[in-house]
Amino acid sequence: MGGQFTPTPEMAKDHNIVYPEYLDADTHDEIVKAVRQNILFGAKVIKVCVDCKPYPYTVDDLKTFVAEAANAGMKVAGHVQTKTGALRAIEAGFWSLEHSGQMDDEVHKLMAKKGVWRVGTETPFTPYRGSQRAFDATVAGMKNAYSNGVKMAFSTDADYYIPGMTRGEVVINFLLSWKATGIPAKDILKILTTNGYEVCDIASKRGAIKAGFPADFIAVAGNPLDDIDALRTVTFVMKDGLVFKKDGVMTPERFFHAGPVNGWRIR
Repeated sequence: MGGQFTPTPEMAKDHNIVYPEYLDADTHDEIVKAVRQNILFGAKVIKVCVDCKPYPYTVDDLKTFVAEAANAGMKVAGHVQTKTGALRAIEAGFWSLEHSGQMDDEVHKLMAKKGVWRVGTETPFTPYRGSQRAFDATVAGMKNAYSNGVKMAFSTDADYYIPGMTRGEVVINFLLSWKATGIPAKDILKILTTNGYEVCDIASKRGAIKAGFPADFIAVAGNPLDDIDALRTVTFVMKDGLVFKKDGVMTPERFFHAGPVNGWRIR
């Protein structure tokens, strides 16, 4: 039989792709199988929890992930929570490292040398989360990475709910961390926007203002090149050429209506 293979949800569940969210893979064969299963069922990047267990993956283990992903033209991202894990992932050829609490000057210099992306979770100190001590350490790490020329992308890991706040309000407060570093607003803006497309390896398909690319725009009340806090006041949102917000007002009927009159994709 020929043709393109299309996996079904039932097959995904049979292979434990959907539940649980993570696959256990300890031996070489298990690593290869886990990577191939994820790719088969639609993954575009392989994320590895480098050191989440009492025994972190060895460099050889991690190289197996990288080689198997590369066989399908994919990159490998690493969830790291120890310096040892970060150093091993860098040596193995990981594309990006996520969570930055244990990254120091040595790690950052190696990341810069090898072009590894730093996708930190730079939690600010606010009345509802964090501490001054943790915040100071976070800001120092960000400043060190920037001074070493590490490629940086914005991330939050804001998987928590704060009563009375929207997820967007929680996320935009991460600007507090970036402002505290003293990094120029123009560089912060790149980290928040175009660098995300770069680390996701889709910059050749979207992100730039370019003919033939999806129309993804926001408009703000001020100039974020002068004051990055201008991003707190978004008055216009367009995604894939579809307006989601105009003059500060949401337009939900334009993208929630699924009927025959408007259809799914209204321009």
